Formats: sequence, structure tokens, C-alpha cells
Amino acid sequence: MNEYDEGKAHEADYSNDDLPGILSKIEEGNEGRGAMLLDYVSFSVVYRYIQRYNERYNRKILRLMVTLTASEDEDERRFENAVSEFGYILKNTLRRSDVIVQHSPSQFIVLLLECTDQNFLAVFDRVLSRWSSSRYHDSINIEYVTTST
Repeated sequence: MNEYDEGKAHEADYSNDDLPGILSKIEEGNEGRGAMLLDYVSFSVVYRYIQRYNERYNRKILRLMVTLTASEDEDERRFENAVSEFGYILKNTLRRSDVIVQHSPSQFIVLLLECTDQNFLAVFDRVLSRWSSSRYHDSINIEYVTTST
């Protein structure tokens, strides 16, 4: 089954001219605040779309990779919990227009749309400020790299 076949599974739910009904099923509804946290495949599709869009409209996109590392004496389960909490903080600190994927057990990739290098510092300071309230912040090191268009 390809991506087009998956869409056909929902054809029976609507008449051929019920575009508003179809779109209402696709829309988020009240998913909550914060950035979109996607699985890797969904993130890849969104990323490719944003790249195509940007080729045409030349918008500001900042790409961020955050890597978390534990201190040597950190328990593995505790580290997993810390990474999960950091992901939660990222999602709930960033805007609804931003997109996140957990790329590896200790790494996140984030797309910050309409974000300049100067704006980024304020954005990441907010993330780190919220992280500083976490019970894990003392034993986890956070590093990041960015690239922008």
C-alpha cells in the first residue's frame, strides 16, 4: 500500500463533494498548544514540503539539532526519562508552527519557521529556562547546532 492507497480508505466516509467534511477530519481540532511532535516518517514529509515551499517563497527557516548527554554516573532509565521530559518542554515551549522529531534516543531535530538567528537565542533561552526547573537539568548536558536559510 502506498501513501495514495491510505487516503482511499476514507473515501466511503464522505460524498464526492464534501470538501469541508473531509478537511475537518484532517484538521487538528483542539490538539493543544505547542509545536508538532512527529514521528520520523511524518517529519520527513513535512520537511520536504517546507523545503519545496522555501525554494519558491524564500522564507526564514532555522533548523536546530539538540543533543542530550548524561553524566557518567547517570542511570539509563533516568536518562530516558530526562530526554522524554526535554521533548515535552520543547513541544510546549515552541510555537504551533514549529515541528519536532526525536531523531535518536538522545537527539531532537526542530524546524523553527520564520525564525532568524537573532530570534533563536531568545527562543532557546526560554527552553533552557523551563528545563532548569526540571529535576534532571543538573545531570544532563545539552548541546545544539543550527543552520538557517
